[in-house]
Amino acid sequence: MRPLVPPPIQAIAALLLIWGASRVFPEWNLEFGGQLLLAGLLAGCGVVIDVVAVRAFRQKATTVNPLKPESSTALVESGPFRYSRNPMYLGMLLILLGFAVWRGNPLGLVAIILFVLSITVTQILPEERAMRELFGSDYERYCATVRRWI
Repeated sequence: MRPLVPPPIQAIAALLLIWGASRVFPEWNLEFGGQLLLAGLLAGCGVVIDVVAVRAFRQKATTVNPLKPESSTALVESGPFRYSRNPMYLGMLLILLGFAVWRGNPLGLVAIILFVLSITVTQILPEERAMRELFGSDYERYCATVRRWI
């Protein structure tokens, strides 16, 4: 299976589902003290992780294009890639969690679960296959020491 839908599009779809749930079922929306602060912290952390991860790719002069993982020229193990094999997707997940907290609708969690499943099946698994083919035992060693998400 080759990735077809760019991860940012999948994230936007999840974002729209979260927003839609809060609009269609407003009676389920929750409000609590510190909600906006928590939402901002989650989303802000997600943005920072994404920016740092993209920068790590650029420093290694390898592709950031998620639709062409076979074009990778380097195995990036520095920066946030020391803790997660997929920090860009983790960053997107944190942004979605922040948005869901801000909207306050528990149904937003369904969209987040769908995002994680979709990204894992349509993006991460094909990327992992490509990385195994390109980097062999170096990638296997990396997988043995760094988790897929966190």
